[in-house]
Amino acid sequence: MVYPIKKWLRWIREQPWTFKWFIYLMLLRPVIDRFWQAKDPILHLSLLDVTGVAVPMIVIFLLASRQLPPYQFKTTDKIFLAVAALVISNLIFFLTVRTTLLWFGVVLKTMLPFLLYFYLRHWLVSQRALHGLLTTFVYSCVFPIMIFIIETLQKMDPAELSRGVERYSGGYADVFNYSIYFIFLFLIVAYTALSNRIKDIQFIKDLQVIVTTVMMLFMIMRIHHLASMVVFLLLFAVWILFRFYRGQLVSTFIIVNFFIVFSVGIQLPSHVRPLVKNEIAVIKGEKKVERALHGRIQRWQKMIDEFSQSEAVFQIMNPAFAKLHSYGYMIAGSHNDYLRMLFLGGFVGLFLYLVFLACILIIWRQLHFARKFLKTGALLILALFSITSVPAMYAPMMYIVLVIFTYSINRKDPVKNPVGTTVI
Repeated sequence: MVYPIKKWLRWIREQPWTFKWFIYLMLLRPVIDRFWQAKDPILHLSLLDVTGVAVPMIVIFLLASRQLPPYQFKTTDKIFLAVAALVISNLIFFLTVRTTLLWFGVVLKTMLPFLLYFYLRHWLVSQRALHGLLTTFVYSCVFPIMIFIIETLQKMDPAELSRGVERYSGGYADVFNYSIYFIFLFLIVAYTALSNRIKDIQFIKDLQVIVTTVMMLFMIMRIHHLASMVVFLLLFAVWILFRFYRGQLVSTFIIVNFFIVFSVGIQLPSHVRPLVKNEIAVIKGEKKVERALHGRIQRWQKMIDEFSQSEAVFQIMNPAFAKLHSYGYMIAGSHNDYLRMLFLGGFVGLFLYLVFLACILIIWRQLHFARKFLKTGALLILALFSITSVPAMYAPMMYIVLVIFTYSINRKDPVKNPVGTTVI
């Protein structure tokens, strides 16, 4: 549920500083990411570099300060804590071997999701906190949407050439940044439409989803990102299934037909063909399997070969201790979050991470109908993007994913404490 601005601002004013800073961070993150190239002339650091170091340090300080409200430690938390312990121990050892400012930043960036998860577990125990942060993310999307519209109308195309097509990045570090903001914007707006219980304004909520869908399709056409297209289409299909289950048959039929007609009208299939041309050639046997997924298969094979050459004891839990020659590249440039988790925590770390995602998946029966869609959508986005990318390395995506996950774990009705925060 997206709050009106006045209600959202009132909610922000009620929050303690130990939580309010994160709200402002989420709100300003698209602006910070946009100016990633603007570096200080003396230290050669950008605002994004400073943020990447400051945020994990703030979270560590708050977790250690005992200023956060308590929460009930559950089985899912124990599993994720085990994953975090394995990953962080490997990262700390790696940093002792390669002690440079660059790798220090990479290590902090990699540790952030594990630290942020336990920080948010202290706060995401009420529906109001969930909706407040979802609203914050929606309002944060105003900036990238404005940049996208302005540069589209002015025909400014700061793009990179890939697979024979120009991929629009809009001044961000890569096209994935736009994908994060637009896809999760659709998820939250669609969730709001499912949460609505007033029939008189259902048309307005559905219209908001349609407008967001149109923006999403235009964005996909500009950035030429196949993974984003696949994820969005599946997410849209899940939303349609939820609408059918609720019994909104007529309006859903109209929306589906509009989607098909509009996609054909803007010639979306013609924009997809160049992106799948290479994969079709691999399926037909015209190209080697190693060239599939934009050549990522070949990269993964080399990494797996090097990993398999290490001693079995290191493969189980401590890959960093094997001191592999390409280990830094394996944890920063694998373009597959499942492989990256294997390299960060060994077979045990990867197994526990998959168990954690399975636990998030099975949290179902006690969730409200609309929040089932919200959780399912977030898990779908993370799981699919993890195949050909490293979404856990993108802080804006982790902010919103962990907000949804940590709230899903708290399935009981919150009770208000005397000082105005909510605890279980």
